[in-house]
Amino acid sequence: MAGGGNFASYEHAIKQTWSSRDPKELEIYKTLDAQDIYKVCTAFSKRYKDEGVVYICGGDGSFSEAASALAHTQTALGFIPAGSCNDFARTL
Repeated sequence: MAGGGNFASYEHAIKQTWSSRDPKELEIYKTLDAQDIYKVCTAFSKRYKDEGVVYICGGDGSFSEAASALAHTQTALGFIPAGSCNDFARTL
């Protein structure tokens, strides 16, 4: 999650949603600086290929960075809109 969102509340909600699954199947990362999303998504895609799904919790910029990292890979991408405008999510 990037920007000024409330990471702790989103993290808690995500863990609650996935509580019935094996905790080892869930990895949550908080971005710390520019290009974190790209780096994490690229590494995740190389490790899990088509067996993993990346969910981005953030705004349009975060989603765009993840989409760029995962383009031309077999890794699926999901979006949890948590930005200030969420224009992309509303367009979908």
